[in-house]
Amino acid sequence: MTKTELNALRIALEDRQAELGNARGNREALAMQPSPDELDRIQLAGERDIAIGNLERDSSRLREVRAALRRIDAGTFGICVGCEANIKPDTTNAVVTPPNALSRDAGSAKSP
Repeated sequence: MTKTELNALRIALEDRQAELGNARGNREALAMQPSPDELDRIQLAGERDIAIGNLERDSSRLREVRAALRRIDAGTFGICVGCEANIKPDTTNAVVTPPNALSRDAGSAKSP
């Protein structure tokens, strides 16, 4: 990847990092709310489960974005951590976080 492409990718990742960092503020949905009605308790429990899933997903993505930024800083972004081969730029643009050959080879499966 060229420096220009890496800088554009860095900006996109930093924007995504800021977005994910701000999204973590929606923890109010995790709070237990007493309700005398059984149906309300069931609905609130379902909403809490969804909020927990969203928080876990966003936290995981934030870790992946931070790892991608560290790889850019280290000069290893776009290099497979398993086999040290270059990952195609099209793949790194589409999927910026996986640092392994699976993402590199995903689009190149051979048909029988």
